[in-house]
Amino acid sequence: MANYRTKTRSIGCPEVTVNALKNKSSDECFPAKNVKKAKKAEVNYCPSHPTGKTDESLENLRVELLNDVRQRNRASNLREKMSKTFSYRRKEVVHGSPGAGEFKVRWPALFNIDERITTYPLQTTFMAQLDSLQSQLTSIFQKKGGVTGQKLAKHMQILQEATSDVHSKRAAVLRALCLYLGEDDGQLIHEYMFQGQFQQIEMHKTGDVILGGIFTFHFFPAYPDISFTSEPRQPACYGLDVMGFRLAQTMAYTIDEINRNSNMLPNVTLGYSVYDNCLQTGIGVGAALSLVSGKQKQVTLGKNCSGTHPFLGIVGESSSTRTVAIAMVLGLYRVPMVSYYATCSFLSDRQKFPSFFRTIPSDAFQVRTMIQILKHFGWTWVGLLLSDDEYGIHATRSFHSELRSNSGGCVAYTEILPWGDDTTELRRIVDVMKKSTARVVIVFAYETHLIDLMKEVVRQNVTGLHWMASEAWTSGTSLQTPDFMPYLAGTLGITVRRGEIPGLRDFLIQIRPDIHHNTHGHSVLNQFWEHTFQCRFAPPPAGWVEAGGELCTGQEVIEIVETGFLDVSNLRAEYNVYKAVYALAYALDDMLQCTAHTLLLAQIDKTFSLLKETGI
Repeated sequence: MANYRTKTRSIGCPEVTVNALKNKSSDECFPAKNVKKAKKAEVNYCPSHPTGKTDESLENLRVELLNDVRQRNRASNLREKMSKTFSYRRKEVVHGSPGAGEFKVRWPALFNIDERITTYPLQTTFMAQLDSLQSQLTSIFQKKGGVTGQKLAKHMQILQEATSDVHSKRAAVLRALCLYLGEDDGQLIHEYMFQGQFQQIEMHKTGDVILGGIFTFHFFPAYPDISFTSEPRQPACYGLDVMGFRLAQTMAYTIDEINRNSNMLPNVTLGYSVYDNCLQTGIGVGAALSLVSGKQKQVTLGKNCSGTHPFLGIVGESSSTRTVAIAMVLGLYRVPMVSYYATCSFLSDRQKFPSFFRTIPSDAFQVRTMIQILKHFGWTWVGLLLSDDEYGIHATRSFHSELRSNSGGCVAYTEILPWGDDTTELRRIVDVMKKSTARVVIVFAYETHLIDLMKEVVRQNVTGLHWMASEAWTSGTSLQTPDFMPYLAGTLGITVRRGEIPGLRDFLIQIRPDIHHNTHGHSVLNQFWEHTFQCRFAPPPAGWVEAGGELCTGQEVIEIVETGFLDVSNLRAEYNVYKAVYALAYALDDMLQCTAHTLLLAQIDKTFSLLKETGI
């Protein structure tokens, strides 16, 4: 235990040092020496904030940590910020008594760390021990009487059935153990119960034809230990993305609108299956494959040769990197994919991506617009910053080509922005910008890159720059702060077209959670409800009610809450989702109206076009 505590403390988790036997100065927020036992005063230890820090400033640091924990090379930055926010976390624990799941969402750096505390295969060892103790535990459970004994009976039946597989038996033992100890088994068991299946599905509605969707519902994945001796479990995802949830609701609304239109797809009802990508390429690809092939291990046709409902195509993704990976796979099977936000020009290659389409312009158009702006102002000497991914690399390549051929301008420097708060690299890049005579800086990157970059720009007080923003960070609200605005004021940016979706707001107001099928808010709608109203559905986490927490009823009025979820005045990505759904629906409608004659004419026309292209 001491070794565990030492290693944990060294990677920026000061919680475990509360009772450490060391002298601490008063400003380090730790107790005095010789605290030998965890007495009540120490368990509820709540130090003062560091000098000059307030709840508001520490909350801002916590939000920054949500981004930092997803970046590479973040250890030193996490260590510093976790140490600064220690008093704020203790205040949450002592006065708020949050549940473990909730606390993990708010402070993922405590749970997802680069340096493994131990290389010991904890999960594999635990399961092996559980298997060895199964008969002893079964004997103990069988002796339990009363109401608990009745609840345990169904789990005992699973354990005694010869046909039950090892995973079912493990789940039954764990559930029974929770019941025996008087603990809630819902959230503990859920992740284990569905191992071996892709479970990131968040929204589903049946229909004659199914339309797939891939959106970001959560920020953080928690990957299980991989032993390479058994089938890996799917990752769990945490940290609700409200805007990603709204994009999915926009897709649901659009399908509902199409189904109500008697002039479109008559006698055909569209359904949908929407998956969460957790901001991870691997999870996104898994979602796409599940949509295309289904999740059944075996496909059994009925007597009338009917299988699962026909699948139309996929609406998604937002990231160019994830889209490239998914579209390459779907292209092999000619499955349509319509992206609402992936702009990488590389995706326009019909040879590599034969079934990919999008409702947002390629970066090639954005680059041409930027070149026209440079010509208009007579700017011929510029600096270029980019993100280290498909989006930044291909946009920069296109910009260099277009600049040479059309404007006669030159690029003073091209720098790749690091992922995460790499202070040394950011300092070097800003130093290059400061020393360069180029006063125009063009950036193809994301909002998170700019936050880290602008901190260093402010620190070095680099003024007099004209910024030009790509669509990925033009409207970033986190950059509109009193610290950054003196440096970014006057920025010229390219943005995505805004559109109107009549009826969307009324649809969003009418959504309601399912209070009858809830496992600590596993339903994404229930998670959204808990997030919006700061309540918990029954059964709540242990200690929630005792600490003054409210229970969700499902009847709360969302209109009275100050939230951007209902703001439909600036629909950009949502409007692209709206158009993507209609594009696939119109394609299906045209196909269903085709006759044998029109199909023959289309095939003849295609043949003559191919002959013309080949010169025959």
